[in-house]
Amino acid sequence: MRFVSLVSMFAMASLSVAAIACSGSSADEPGAGGGEAATDDGAAEEVKAAVIDESSNGKTISVPLGKSFTIALSDNSASSGYRWRVKSVDRTIGQPKESYVAGDSHRPGAPGIAKFTWSTKSPLNLVGSHQITLEKSRSFGNSPPAATFKVTIQIKDLVSAKTCGGLAGQMCPAGSYCNFPATAGCGFADQTGKCDDKPEICPAVIIPVCGCNGKTYNNSCEANRAGADVHTAGACAH
Repeated sequence: MRFVSLVSMFAMASLSVAAIACSGSSADEPGAGGGEAATDDGAAEEVKAAVIDESSNGKTISVPLGKSFTIALSDNSASSGYRWRVKSVDRTIGQPKESYVAGDSHRPGAPGIAKFTWSTKSPLNLVGSHQITLEKSRSFGNSPPAATFKVTIQIKDLVSAKTCGGLAGQMCPAGSYCNFPATAGCGFADQTGKCDDKPEICPAVIIPVCGCNGKTYNNSCEANRAGADVHTAGACAH
């Protein structure tokens, strides 16, 4: 799949702070100043990882087995003392890699982005539902949490999914799109993909991508929701 990284997309999230609000996606967060979430496979993985924001609170998000996903939440711990922490998570999926993107340096007190990245690559069978809860709390005193974020991650194994693409141009059923491997070039030279569910909601970040259908979308999630895999990062050249 070409889940073009809404993770690395956050390197430009400051451009879309006002709009951040599609699963989270994580939408995301005001004052993003740049930086990329940690992933397991470097730059190649950064264009495949999913980002989940505040708008996904209480929702279920589908993630392909083998891909990384990041929960990215607005964080003003520098000025308030409250910061996001993992309250509970399924033991099988483990603890995340944590990182932080500082807010706008020209706006004192501007919130940054707290990011929690999980990899679904594991010797364990992670296919199924995983509940994750984060709390925005202080490390001192007995103050109750200022906010709570809960999301269910539904990890899907696409290996056995319906094959699509190739010279035969096999189509996916309604509600899904053809998710090609990174090396498949949108089905070039008889390459095939696997049918995957279209995302129901997407983060409101504007990091243009060119879909396999030759159309430009605001981000990879929007392309997938429209039924297209991502061909390249950036707007389509016409």
